[in-house]
Amino acid sequence: MSRPAAVVRPVLLAGALALVLTGTLTACVQGETDGGLGPDPMAPFGPVLGQPLVATRVDSDVAPADADVRLTFDTADGTGSVSGSAGCNTLFADASVEDDVLSVGPVGGTEMACPGRPFDADVWLSDLLTGSPTVEVVGTQVTLRTDSDVVVLSPVEE
Repeated sequence: MSRPAAVVRPVLLAGALALVLTGTLTACVQGETDGGLGPDPMAPFGPVLGQPLVATRVDSDVAPADADVRLTFDTADGTGSVSGSAGCNTLFADASVEDDVLSVGPVGGTEMACPGRPFDADVWLSDLLTGSPTVEVVGTQVTLRTDSDVVVLSPVEE
């Protein structure tokens, strides 16, 4: 003998609800905060995520002396990004951090003709970002480090 439809529906509904709650609790336990899209690709930047940062120190043999480095690391819909400038053009790219190493996708940018600002600064900044720098965040200070460059960034003071 089969069960009446009125009994089967609540049982199915209860089972579906249990699956949804289990998935939600699993996501919370694993630290997913982006609606189940996965861990935040820019989590190491937590305290400064989305804030404009300015270089307070640039140690490099190739960076132009007058490079005015400004960067913003952000995340939206589970995708990380970086944007910034070395004084003229704005550069932007997808980005993520894994094992304290910044990975940056192809870099795009504006093409402004800035008087007195050499294109070298843009090339250097692009090379820094795509050169897999290590990332260290202490408080609100961010340090990017490659074999040839060290850039220390802090939030822009308003």
